[in-house]
Amino acid sequence: MTSSVYSLDNRALIESRTAALLDASAGIVAASPRGVGDAVQELLSIRFQEALGNLAVKYEAEFPRRAMADLAFQDADGFHHVVDVKTHRSGPRSICRT
Repeated sequence: MTSSVYSLDNRALIESRTAALLDASAGIVAASPRGVGDAVQELLSIRFQEALGNLAVKYEAEFPRRAMADLAFQDADGFHHVVDVKTHRSGPRSICRT
């Protein structure tokens, strides 16, 4: 059995909601690209549950300092998902500010 989180419709929904969260927080201020990545990771850890909506029945964003996970959730199908947020700079435009 496969989690319904990975259906094409749900993946598209999560992707669009995540993009909306990031777009709404476009004013992230950081001194370096790494700082922006850390800020995005923090934002998603706190607010990714909003992107999941009712697809997640249990959500967790608090982990020991050295844990690999940034967030985890249990979906409505009973599957447990552990997420390590990664960022990638895709162009020369910088949103870093000092």
